Amino acid sequence: MTNIPVIVQARMTSTRLPGKVLMPLGDKTFLEHCLDRCARIEGISDVIVATTEEPTCDPIAALADKRGYRVFRGSQHDVLARYLGAAREAGADAVMRITSDCPLTDPGTSSHALADFLANGGDLVTTNIPASWPIGMDTEIVTMDALEEAGREGHHKSDREHVTSFVRRRPMRYALRNLPCPEQGHAHLRITLDTPADRDFFVALAESFPGDIATAGWREIFAHLHAHPELWSINTDEHFG
Repeated sequence: MTNIPVIVQARMTSTRLPGKVLMPLGDKTFLEHCLDRCARIEGISDVIVATTEEPTCDPIAALADKRGYRVFRGSQHDVLARYLGAAREAGADAVMRITSDCPLTDPGTSSHALADFLANGGDLVTTNIPASWPIGMDTEIVTMDALEEAGREGHHKSDREHVTSFVRRRPMRYALRNLPCPEQGHAHLRITLDTPADRDFFVALAESFPGDIATAGWREIFAHLHAHPELWSINTDEHFG
């Protein structure tokens, strides 16, 4: 099993922050930060942007194409079908799922998850059953067999919107494995792009970070946030103790 692309879902019509993925963070867009980090994951076969067929998403497709990333366009509302279409077109054996609202996704963590999946198998390897990483630092790897079954049998709205929920809800049917965060106490924190406050958080984090936020690992980022807990007041009521 060697053909495992990263599929990144992205659209322009976010309810709380429309167009968020093409907003700037430093000299790149949030989407580019996410894709460039995905490209550094060891063992992946490709990075694919799964966007919608709607004209509003033309700028996403154009940017991804310009940067040399593969693009698949599908249903706006049936994200599972969009993922399946992208995976089938790529001839994938399994797929890694990372969402475009995770601009600081960690390549090292995702590389570890993929290595674990290849070594130990399973239908779904994830970092959030239960959640132990901050929101926005998640990785999932799901087999094509499980994804195809979800596509055929998953009829709930959540199944179509969240891609792996059909598999996650069936631990007796599928082999699920979780890779927890090595450090405790972070699950309630937000490193995700969903609201204007989240955008302000990322800008403040990047401006105050003592290096290049684009290449920083999760330990460096967490250490900086430990040292500057006031950053969390921007987009969450929770703080480090």
